[in-house]
Amino acid sequence: MKNPWKGLASYEEADCLEYEFRGRTQSANDIYRLLSNNLFCTLYGKTGCGKTSLLQAGVFPLLRQESFLPIVIRLNTCQTDDFAEFIIQTLYEQQKLQGFAIKDNPNWSYRETEQNCSDYKLWYFFYSHSFVAKEGKYVFPVIAIDQIEEAFKDRYQATCELLTQLYYLVSDDLRVPENCYPQFRTTIIIREDYLYLLEDAIQDGNYKILCQNRYRLAPLTDDEAREVIELGRECFPVGEEEAIINKVILLSKDESAHISTYMLSLVCSQLFITGNGIISLNGIQDSNTKLLLSFYKNCIHHVLPETKSYIENNLISEDFRKIVTYSDFKSHVSEDDIKTLTEGEYKLVQKISVGDNRKSYVELLHDSLAKAIKQSMDEEEQKKAEYEVVETQKRLAEMKKRAKRIVMAVIVFVFVTICVGLFFL
Repeated sequence: MKNPWKGLASYEEADCLEYEFRGRTQSANDIYRLLSNNLFCTLYGKTGCGKTSLLQAGVFPLLRQESFLPIVIRLNTCQTDDFAEFIIQTLYEQQKLQGFAIKDNPNWSYRETEQNCSDYKLWYFFYSHSFVAKEGKYVFPVIAIDQIEEAFKDRYQATCELLTQLYYLVSDDLRVPENCYPQFRTTIIIREDYLYLLEDAIQDGNYKILCQNRYRLAPLTDDEAREVIELGRECFPVGEEEAIINKVILLSKDESAHISTYMLSLVCSQLFITGNGIISLNGIQDSNTKLLLSFYKNCIHHVLPETKSYIENNLISEDFRKIVTYSDFKSHVSEDDIKTLTEGEYKLVQKISVGDNRKSYVELLHDSLAKAIKQSMDEEEQKKAEYEVVETQKRLAEMKKRAKRIVMAVIVFVFVTICVGLFFL
């Protein structure tokens, strides 16, 4: 049996044939309705609650059934600060990949100069164009701006300017020509602990409409977690099923007694790997303490020291993961290490593509790994500092011994000298 869990890797829309996405049926339906009925919405939740996986593997398939066209945007892959233009160019690049055409809207009647208004670029683009599938029917792009907290952190002003674009796109401040109907949807996905950045930007710009239609993705319930764990029920010895499920649920809870989605998937995946496809009650630890840290150390143990240094120096920034171009990653990491880190049980990083696969990037599988790597680095620094203290103490002790020997030698020399002087008197 193939490992039914992806570990820390996000579930993607393309995974539907290989992996079964479970546990979020109600949330997927809720978000689908929110997106289909509103021009703009915000999805937020704690880190590790599975926002990206839910959106791509749970909501996107539902949207496609109703002529929507989901397109994921990662702003940190944009090389300029013009995020609006980046979104437009991504749409053009997606035409071939997703099989649709961008055409002029025949009902558009505004002057061509309107396109030059910098704050209205997205508004102008979406209302002056139509999106048509191969069979001739209209489709509705759903622009999903994932992990926008990364952009807030690195390019705050540019992200605020994008919010201005989104505000004019979905508000009633601009008069739309007759018979030009909104043929789009937009959504922002953000970590709950960075929601204040979005709030501040909305308040500063007085964009109250962007506060509407929010959905908080709550932690998995025990029943939802059970659905996920039961994907591997074939791996459980007969008679141990319920005990295994209950123990895995307990292991997947954080200090607040909430189930951590990424921890649940990691626990299940690692149990499958370490048990060679058999998950028995005796093989489950009593605690998940430092599981993520152990996972990182185990993965990094199988690559070269220079690869470890590259990851720690280039793929994290505090508790955030960072992206690097695949070409840069490839120039610093050996082919064997790339294979080790991107495939199988030691998979630690993932490759992401932008647009028409013209440029690829590499990032850690999950934000939570950034914290684990930082913790590992801190531990190493502490051990190094402790080692240096011990070595310093050893050197000081040796210096004291030498000083004592020198003092004793001097005393003996003086004593002998005095004795010899007294003898000849």
